Amino acid sequence: MPPKRVAIIGGGCAGISSLWALRDSGHEVHLFESSDKLGGRLKTLPFEESGRRIDVDTGPVFFNAHASPNFDSLIDCLGLHTSEGRLSFGFSQGSRIFQWGSSLLRDVLFHPGTFCSLETWQTIFDVVRFKYLAADVLANEVEDLGFLPSVRDYLAKEGYSHSFCESYLVPLLSELWRTNSAKCLSSLPIKPLIRFLHDHGILSTSGRTPEWQTIQGGAEKLIKAMTRTIPADRLHLKARVVNVEPADMTAGYTLHTSDSQSSDFDHIIYAVDGEEILKICGSLLDVQEINIISELRTSKTVGVLHSDTSVNLIFLQNSLTPPQLMPNDSQRWSACNYISNPYSKPKSSQPQACLTFWANNTQNIPYSKFGDVFITLNPFTPPHPRLVQGIWEYTSPELSASALNAERELPTIQNTKGLSYCGSWTGFNFYEETVTNGLRVAVEHLGAELPFQLVDHQAAQVSASGRFSSLKNMVIRMILRLLGFYIWMGGILLRLLGLISVVRFTSERSSNAKSWKAV
Repeated sequence: MPPKRVAIIGGGCAGISSLWALRDSGHEVHLFESSDKLGGRLKTLPFEESGRRIDVDTGPVFFNAHASPNFDSLIDCLGLHTSEGRLSFGFSQGSRIFQWGSSLLRDVLFHPGTFCSLETWQTIFDVVRFKYLAADVLANEVEDLGFLPSVRDYLAKEGYSHSFCESYLVPLLSELWRTNSAKCLSSLPIKPLIRFLHDHGILSTSGRTPEWQTIQGGAEKLIKAMTRTIPADRLHLKARVVNVEPADMTAGYTLHTSDSQSSDFDHIIYAVDGEEILKICGSLLDVQEINIISELRTSKTVGVLHSDTSVNLIFLQNSLTPPQLMPNDSQRWSACNYISNPYSKPKSSQPQACLTFWANNTQNIPYSKFGDVFITLNPFTPPHPRLVQGIWEYTSPELSASALNAERELPTIQNTKGLSYCGSWTGFNFYEETVTNGLRVAVEHLGAELPFQLVDHQAAQVSASGRFSSLKNMVIRMILRLLGFYIWMGGILLRLLGLISVVRFTSERSSNAKSWKAV
């Protein structure tokens, strides 16, 4: 392939991955980033306490090596070291706390008070049932995502409890995806979700939990390693691209930035959100391209680095318990905490909630030197301004059947006009997917050569049917189905008894009223 001038628009994880892959390709590659730092959501901010300072990753780099072969290979090539990531998850709503990590039952055993809650046992039963039975949906041969039931429809049909969804599944997915998953479960098809959970070992019935890893040195070290050999004049920071149009004198494109600079390029790689792509080059695209890109929607997330566990003075002035940004009981803090606002509407499909990562735990920050260090995403009550040390914003993909179908159609418009598309808006917002997207366009569209084999995740998918072939698992599955049926029947009987009681009470009350009138 003859050398080309290539522009990468966007300095997030996908854009940097393409840049790294093309470093020795012979192409002249320039990267344009609107902010003053590379990395996108891979940011590092300073945290200061009593004259001491430490760098904190705003998005800790946790990954499952088994489900992240390309990201794992990249880290090996960069010579970076990893260590075991200490991940535990928890849900809380006021005084109500539900925590799980390496063992869901362990939390129940260590906190006997939860034994008294029927809701706890119902949730545990549904978690076990989900792990053993949910993978059955992967046997569904329907590929058109529009014909598959949504996650909420599937849970309702199979009789899963409200507490399982709101106390376990929504917090788990929210903490993994770093966004409030409650808003997408009505539009996200069940099959892709189960595939995701299966591939990451979250549906494992062997008792082994996913082996999470983190990069020693954090996000800053990863970004520096990927850009170490890139000439400084190829990295354009604070250079927002405002327009791309056909070049006057060549067959390529002219790129215009916000500082009134213009440059010609043969190939453009878009590593920004779909909305930004349409703003920059909407006039270059045909109807098919616009339809596909417009379905790759994203939503904004606000992150706050702080040291505040509560508070909102408005609630205190009204004698209400203020909503917390961490669970009330500090002994039950998890690495990742899904906090539901206790004053949101009960049984709402989209309860007001936020995510707080306990950075002392996830990034080994000593409490004795820095006190509590938290990262809260979309806080529903603002931390005290005096305790805030950083605020930032990033985007996450909106997961739906239309978005996933658009991802499938994306290859049909890739590289048809010297334009390539990659970004974090595909998949489930994991580093593996973002890095793979960036590497793939460099390899397939511009002939980049990698020092490792790029894994195609679609081709590498394996069947989940073999995981239940043992006699033990077959017996457990049969018992769970029978128990689920009897619980379902019991629920119907209880509702009927309740209805009969109401009718009897109403009848007796009416009869008594007539007797009083007669007197």
